[in-house]
Amino acid sequence: MKAIIWDFSGTLYNKKEDKLFEGAKEILVKCSKKYKQAIVTTKLSDPEGRIQLMKNLGIWKYFNIVEISLKTEGLFLDICKRFNCKPEKVYVIGDGYKFGPAWSPYPREIFTGEKLGMKTIWCDFHKTPKLKQLILGIKYWKKISSLKDLENVIDL
Repeated sequence: MKAIIWDFSGTLYNKKEDKLFEGAKEILVKCSKKYKQAIVTTKLSDPEGRIQLMKNLGIWKYFNIVEISLKTEGLFLDICKRFNCKPEKVYVIGDGYKFGPAWSPYPREIFTGEKLGMKTIWCDFHKTPKLKQLILGIKYWKKISSLKDLENVIDL
């Protein structure tokens, strides 16, 4: 594996508590030593604010690519091209598995990564019941319940 595409809110950043999830910065440091890293966030209404938040949280420097955009196949393929690697050599790590809220028909990171053959790691921090996972049709390569679990999933 050569690269990681990260989601921000709900994966690294806990919006309700306005802080990083436990272990976020530490895992970014470890991953940055081995992988090229991109972060994709959909805060289209305030891109400058989102960038400033990442800087204030001290995580901006761990990313080779920062995109404030919809999580489309085209964007993910463009990131692969910029990293000079094939989709199957990329991890996608995020909490979004299918589509955004009801008002948004756009795909989320896990859905997009799965479609492209990337290794998707679903951050199920809320421990979604298996029946709900089946009903929603959630597909992923691996599932973690905390960022610390990532050390047991990818080679660090």
